[in-house]
Amino acid sequence: MAERLAEPPLTIEINNRQPVELANLTAALTAVNSQYLRYLMQTDEAVSKEQAKLFVHMIRPGSIVAELVSYAAAHPKELVDAAKAGGSMIGFAKQLTTSLSELRDGKKLPSETPQKDLKDLSRLMDIPAKDPGSTLQIYADRGATVNVSLTIGSTEANAIQNRITKEIEARKEPEQTVYNRVLMYWHTASRGTSRKKSGKAIIEKISDQPLTVLIDDPEMRTAMLAGKDNPLVIGFLVDVEVMFVSETPRIYRVPKLYEAVEEPADDEQDD
Repeated sequence: MAERLAEPPLTIEINNRQPVELANLTAALTAVNSQYLRYLMQTDEAVSKEQAKLFVHMIRPGSIVAELVSYAAAHPKELVDAAKAGGSMIGFAKQLTTSLSELRDGKKLPSETPQKDLKDLSRLMDIPAKDPGSTLQIYADRGATVNVSLTIGSTEANAIQNRITKEIEARKEPEQTVYNRVLMYWHTASRGTSRKKSGKAIIEKISDQPLTVLIDDPEMRTAMLAGKDNPLVIGFLVDVEVMFVSETPRIYRVPKLYEAVEEPADDEQDD
């Protein structure tokens, strides 16, 4: 390993209060490497898969202080033009710290931000988030001319992870599951013509909570809502497509109606 680096290292400094699990440290550093690869892919630098790796240059005394360097810095004899890559680590440090700063400060995330990037940043925050009073610092400098530094405390790390979780949840596409011949009862019903105003219904087999009902077929909607009987006291045997978000049922869509099912009269129940 060269004593003098062609470029500044990226330093990850963790001032922990509690012991750090090795798996968490490995996951955090792996997330940094994943983000570095993505950074290189966004630049014009032509590098191989091997050259897109980060290397541990030094573990310095302190809580946990790891200096990470690029392939160019770790293998200067192989790359005559290694000094040309001197700005890559500074550029990466700026991008990484900017992403974390924006998450910390609640700024709007670009819609094109990949979900994998968000998960990487969340893993990087895992150690300080689980260790109250700890801090994680990311910095890279080259003499007095360039200095990139960001310190994240435990509370801020938790806030970043919470925001990432909400962002990922918001991007999830609803999952659909079909149930055949289930009994549905209206909780609230609208006689309007819009499929979005059919009301809310309970299907005990799926959930005890009333969920929004969508009915595309106008004739079916009329049969279930605009008949002579009060729809709130009648059950309906239907096929239903359930839209789930994060494994929780959110919307019922009714593609088929079999029949209305009236509650038995009181004297019939006594029999």
